[in-house]
This record gives sequence, structure tokens and C-alpha cells, in this order.
Amino acid sequence: NAGLGAARNAGIRASDGELLVFLDADDRLLPRALESGVAELRAHPEAAFAFGRYRRVSEDGRPLGNDEQPRPDADPYAVFLRYNYAGVPAAGIFRRSALEEAGNFAESLPGVEDYDLALRLSRQFPVRPHEAEVVEYRVHGGGMSQNAGTMLKMTQRVLRSQRRHLGGDSERRRAYRDGRRFWRRYYGEAIVNSTRSAFANREWGRAAVGGATLLRRHPRGLGALLL
Repeated sequence: NAGLGAARNAGIRASDGELLVFLDADDRLLPRALESGVAELRAHPEAAFAFGRYRRVSEDGRPLGNDEQPRPDADPYAVFLRYNYAGVPAAGIFRRSALEEAGNFAESLPGVEDYDLALRLSRQFPVRPHEAEVVEYRVHGGGMSQNAGTMLKMTQRVLRSQRRHLGGDSERRRAYRDGRRFWRRYYGEAIVNSTRSAFANREWGRAAVGGATLLRRHPRGLGALLL
């Protein structure tokens, strides 16, 4: 119960393979997932990790609509600054040597450990997206991603940690600004909807928390409450 970062680091220490996949308990790998990831890393020995596509499924395994999963022809680090390019942790296959050089998973970033690691790895090493579907990602109401206020706080913290690495690179600086706007919209809409629902149901405590979160982290969302 020390959090996902600590659990994954414990898994790294307990294993001895050079290539690692982190599969959450309620997700499932698709046939040939490991084969396709290994092939990508063998073809690109300089890469720290490779990641494929994922399918979204419901709690009982029914297919859901998939997120857009574009593959832009751009600096992967700049793409990760804009959003979580890899999508879900189990879509990736990682080299132990690169993980250890980067310092493994941060244990103080609940819910965004994978995004933080992807940013650090893509800043230091080449990374390789590929086209194979590799995992079914289960979407359910109990997931950490449903706590939009916490997730917005943590993604903003992760992005701020990258600011000192941008230097004078205009594209990366632009990507950083785009990322801050993206995450405010992405989680801000969920906070607005939750807060609006709390007001409608006269759940004043939850409404107050939602309003305070918007004021601090997504002020423009306060106006949306009135629509």
C-alpha cells in the first residue's frame, strides 16, 4: 500500500530481465503484445522503451470507444510535454538499463508516475511508438483517473518539474505551454461537471471543494459552472 510507484520499483528490484512490462491487475495483454514490443526494441537498440496502441474496455470487458492515439512525426519529448503520448503504462515495454539510469518510478507522484517517467526517459533517450495493439485497458469508476482534482494537481507538478530542462528550445517551450493548457482542459472539464452535479444535488461540501479547486487550478472553469 505504498503506491504504484513503490510497487513498480519493488517489481523492478525483484525481477532480473532486461525488458520489463508493467501490467496493472485489471488490464490484460493482447496476443503477440510482448513479441511486437521486443521486436521494436531489437530493431532499435538505442531506444529506452517502445509503446503500442491500446483498447479501452468496460469493467466487464465490453469494448468502449478508443481515445485518439496519434503518432506525430515530431520530437517524442515535445509530444510528451503536450500530453501522455503512450497513453497507458502497459502499452510500453522498457529497458531495465534505461529505467535504472533515469531513476525508476517516482514514488511521490500518485496517479502520474508513468507520465513522469515517460517525460524523463524521452528527454534522455530515443523512444519508439509502434502500431500493434498490445493491451486492453479497463475503464472503471474506481480508478485514480476519476479523481480529476488530484490528477490535475499532479500533472501540473510533473510539467513544472520539466521547465528547467527546456532551455532555449522554442518548440519544447511551446509544447510545455500547450501541455499546461491541455491538462487544464482535460481534467478541468471533469471538475466542472462534478461541481455542477454537486450543486444540483445540494452537496455543498463537495461543491465547495470543486469550486476551490477550479479557482486555484482552472479559473476559467468557474465561468462554465454558470452555463
